[in-house]
Amino acid sequence: MIHFDNIKEYNRFIGYNDPKKDLIDVVKYNDCESIRLLCDGLTSDFYMMAFKRNMTDLNWFGNTEFDTTSAFLYFIMYIRF
Repeated sequence: MIHFDNIKEYNRFIGYNDPKKDLIDVVKYNDCESIRLLCDGLTSDFYMMAFKRNMTDLNWFGNTEFDTTSAFLYFIMYIRF
């Protein structure tokens, strides 16, 4: 499990540019062809929010089925125990 203390560390891990601000960053995955989207597990000291359009790979999230043909918005907080 990898832990990230800040957004800059996370961006470097996924192969994206350093954030312009320390406390917020917007990443457009289509702008980076070699971006890392998978890992064995991670935690962080910050929140992540994702907005995905035209999803075809996720119709179930937890125990709930979603219509993901238009868009899907979710918030993530990785907690370190």
